[in-house]
Amino acid sequence: MAHFFTEVGGDKIKIIKQPNGTAGILGDPSGMWCHIRGWNIGVRVILVHKNGRDIVKVYKTHGSNGGQEELVDIYSVEEQDLGE
Repeated sequence: MAHFFTEVGGDKIKIIKQPNGTAGILGDPSGMWCHIRGWNIGVRVILVHKNGRDIVKVYKTHGSNGGQEELVDIYSVEEQDLGE
């Protein structure tokens, strides 16, 4: 069994293999999430696009052992701040 595990999801995601051997994951504005974890600790990141803003929520988790998640922070940038 692997010590580290990554799980990625969303309504509409597409995985693309990069020439350097890594993988990229494309998601649409409905959102996507990932849970990167070990057995006892991890982080869940959720990205969505709402009302012209990209919103990122970051949670601390108890890894593969489960348990309650703790919201670490919420980040967002309005499109006008990006010069779009």
